[in-house]
Amino acid sequence: MHKGCSDPDDLFDKTIDVVVGKIEGGGEYPNPAAFCFGVAKNIWRQDLRERSSAAATRVEQNMAFATRPELPVLEQELKCLERCMGELSSGDREIVSQYHWGQGRDKIETRKRLADGAGGVNALRIKMCRIRKELRLCVAGCMKQGAN
Repeated sequence: MHKGCSDPDDLFDKTIDVVVGKIEGGGEYPNPAAFCFGVAKNIWRQDLRERSSAAATRVEQNMAFATRPELPVLEQELKCLERCMGELSSGDREIVSQYHWGQGRDKIETRKRLADGAGGVNALRIKMCRIRKELRLCVAGCMKQGAN
């Protein structure tokens, strides 16, 4: 999970779909950035509501069972993540650490610098998506090896 949302790439895609649909529908928006931000915020809130409702349903259905993963599983995932981070190129490792560094204004400024270095915001997003996918696959493979 990333910043409380299920998959940021999916939410981004939904936001773009809504914005493009509204613009193609003939709407005029004097401040496009504010409009896009508002749409993204509403989609994020909707995702939170849907996940909260789904989580409440799961908790009710599974009251008799432990719902959190066992500590050894979490420790194994962390070990796998560390190993997989070590397998990334030094440049990719640096991008991941900088991308997730800081909070608030610091995080925004860091990501702007990264985007400038990557050739733009979209290039940075694509690169991060590729790196996250690579890490997910690596961690999943590592976890399977650990389970066997």
